[in-house]
Amino acid sequence: GRGFSVYLTNDISDVGETKAVRLGQIGTKDDFTYPGTAEYGLQIIKRTGASSYKDIVRFGASEQIIGGFTIDSDTISIGDPKLLELKATTTAGEFIISASNFQVDTAGAFT
Repeated sequence: GRGFSVYLTNDISDVGETKAVRLGQIGTKDDFTYPGTAEYGLQIIKRTGASSYKDIVRFGASEQIIGGFTIDSDTISIGDPKLLELKATTTAGEFIISASNFQVDTAGAFT
């Protein structure tokens, strides 16, 4: 791969710890191997088992995630359907936190 990578062998990286950090060419989602078509960005991979891995941070062309939260240009969300969504609106500079059963406006009012 091209770019900067820090890769730890399984002798050093225990299950639950960081396996690799990449800036530049990033690997396949939830793995440390490189795909056939190069994608560039930032990837931090956690070792979840003897030979299993999970992206805990991934910023690439196809998606942007931190700890399972998807980050778009104006929202941070998790789940499908969305269990939680933080959304910045351009109407009167409001910032709203919402989920399926509640919403909080900039004044702190719940609806």
